[in-house]
Amino acid sequence: MSPALMGASPWEWVLGLAVLAAGGALGALLRLTLQEHLPRRGVLAANTLAAGVLGFSLALALPSLVYASGLAGDPLGAAGLLVESLTAGFCLALGTWSTVAGQAADAVLAGRWGAAGRIWAAHLGLGLLAATAGWGLGLGARLLLA
Repeated sequence: MSPALMGASPWEWVLGLAVLAAGGALGALLRLTLQEHLPRRGVLAANTLAAGVLGFSLALALPSLVYASGLAGDPLGAAGLLVESLTAGFCLALGTWSTVAGQAADAVLAGRWGAAGRIWAAHLGLGLLAATAGWGLGLGARLLLA
């Protein structure tokens, strides 16, 4: 358990869980909106966006993550943990890898092995590109904020 959470009061735990749930609600609503407006590519857009946001937030949160490991001081304090909780909930609800697995399985069952491969390649490839781009943007933002 991280040092930041070991000394947390019960109210800080409740606040952290509430922020995590709020992020999850926002992510789920955005995924639903994307799937309604982009019926064929909504899941791909949601997974790509989730990967990019996660890469960005991890780069911004790097000092807090180092603090949680016990290696350095935390420049963001409790606000950093709340932002990380919000982002974690948002990205976990926005991304929907089980739907990708279901789409690929449907393609395999229909005998369309190439389509299943393209589905996975698109989601994994765009997800890695988005996470890398988000990481770079997050590191740049950290430099500007420092």
